Amino acid sequence: MRNLLIFIFIISLIIQGRNGQTEANSSEENDNKIEEGCTAKNGCTTTSKTNLNFDQDESHEKSKYFSPELSSNFYPSINMERYNFIRSYYSILRFFVSIYFILINSIFSLYNSFLPSKTVNWINASDKLFIPAHIAAEQIRENKLKSRDLVLAYIERLKIVNETVNGLTQNNTDALNLAEKCDKELANMTKEKRNELAKTKPLFGVPFTVKANIQVKGFITSRCNLYEMNSPPSTVEATVITRLLEAGAIILGITSMPNNGVSWAVDDSACGVVNNPHDTRRMSGGSSGGEGVLVASAGSLFGIGNDIGGSVRIPAYMNGIFGLKPTTFPNHTIPVDGILPKFTDYQPASEMLTMGPLVRYASDLPLIMSVLANKPLNYYSKELDLSKLRLFYLEDLDVLISEALHDEQRNVIRLVKNFFETKHNVKAQKVQFPLMNRVWELWGLTGYANSTFGFSELPSLAKEVYSGKSNYTFIQLELSILQSFTTPKDSKELEFVADKKQKLRDQLNNLLGKDGILLLPIWPTPPPFHHIEPFTPWNVLYTLLFNVLGCPAISVPVGKSRQTNLPLGVQFISSTFNEEILIGMARFMEKSFGGWVKPGHVSPTFLNNKMPVHDEI
Repeated sequence: MRNLLIFIFIISLIIQGRNGQTEANSSEENDNKIEEGCTAKNGCTTTSKTNLNFDQDESHEKSKYFSPELSSNFYPSINMERYNFIRSYYSILRFFVSIYFILINSIFSLYNSFLPSKTVNWINASDKLFIPAHIAAEQIRENKLKSRDLVLAYIERLKIVNETVNGLTQNNTDALNLAEKCDKELANMTKEKRNELAKTKPLFGVPFTVKANIQVKGFITSRCNLYEMNSPPSTVEATVITRLLEAGAIILGITSMPNNGVSWAVDDSACGVVNNPHDTRRMSGGSSGGEGVLVASAGSLFGIGNDIGGSVRIPAYMNGIFGLKPTTFPNHTIPVDGILPKFTDYQPASEMLTMGPLVRYASDLPLIMSVLANKPLNYYSKELDLSKLRLFYLEDLDVLISEALHDEQRNVIRLVKNFFETKHNVKAQKVQFPLMNRVWELWGLTGYANSTFGFSELPSLAKEVYSGKSNYTFIQLELSILQSFTTPKDSKELEFVADKKQKLRDQLNNLLGKDGILLLPIWPTPPPFHHIEPFTPWNVLYTLLFNVLGCPAISVPVGKSRQTNLPLGVQFISSTFNEEILIGMARFMEKSFGGWVKPGHVSPTFLNNKMPVHDEI
């Protein structure tokens, strides 16, 4: 079985690599098919029947982009004749790619049909586990809840759920003592001093968890890398962790992730496989997978992860919780220091990377983000103003090497769109950004996964990764191969692609402004089965795109599937430094659609999977 998986992996790399060579062609064909549409500046009415097209690639720019010189530089491993041959048979190639994805999904579905599906256990779960962080902090200050009781409830819960999901890699053995210390301090405080805590230490006595690649004093920053697991404890600390601790929060433990954080699943890691609490046969998402499963399982009240391609939003979606990626360009909303390895040493990658919170309750986001961003406590508490809201939506991206959007994911986008239109008279306008279909060419600017090997080394490297004794992950190998095609090879290419990236960024910011939100998918499929990610590595496009652009994005759960009882979710995008509108949207969606649903429980959100049935809608 091991040799078969490695063989399939190598074949899929070859197919995906050749398909990657036609990405620019796909985009050009799409551009040629798109008719000239209206723009935000020429007075378009905001109706769901009107499409906005942002095709600003003039014909001379198109010919420049696809000139023989530029094409051959983008794809140095093939000659122009082969390039033209693939371009000529693009439709046939698309057909075979579709067959490929059907085959891969069928193989994994068949194999997993023989495996038991398990969910986390909720028997005897303490009621304290279901108190949102901001309410828990208030109750602790008012002496209605002991920090020790809350922390103990989470410690006991962690022991139970970690046997199922395997999301924890290090315990904080001092957590209970720290909670008792909080209670003793409160016992000696006057009412005035307790009230002052709401401003000076707004998370006093509240527990949380931290991803394994974030530096925390006294803990090993292992990154779940085989060669770092026994490293000495860190003597330095990320700024965001210091801010949380100074706000009174208590670390419960450190959570699992893929090797070095370069994967969309935690399936090849020195910390072991991390399981989805809704179905243990399926992946947790990554790379903040440990945070995703523990927060969703009530093993942690909230978690801190990081996101360079979707690593907060993907596990949030796959586990049915909320995950926020703040702004990263032109500046970071929250500090990014303290992440290992230090991607920030290379500037384009630093424009993509950020810390971000994962929460069960969207109502906790204003408080947590105010601490992380060092803002006033009410800075992110703005309610969503439906009278000013301008809603745009995008159903899918046309990228050949990524899996096509599944019907259920498309239906969720339409459900949310219809909900705002029919229940709140907010018209949703469909938009098209042809440059978004070139996400991988734009990503090529980053130099994120520099290739240090050739195709001849793939079999041995794949075996090494499979054995768990490598510094690489399968995804890292594939990213390196793709980047060998997409990275600009000279200053002319660099300038051209950088210009396209800025043009798309400007298009998006100009469209959204202060009151606009873009709705789109977060992942093209339901949460996938374990170990499928090397065969479908490019499904990350919906999240990666907004790391490339640097704008804020949030993953929001929208109930669960009737067919699989797995989480459903969508992604919302705002203009740069406009996190408050996304948090307002997340809180509104939580009230409207129910938010987090316990793994193993059926969502009350949908009636026949068509419309929400909550009383408050």
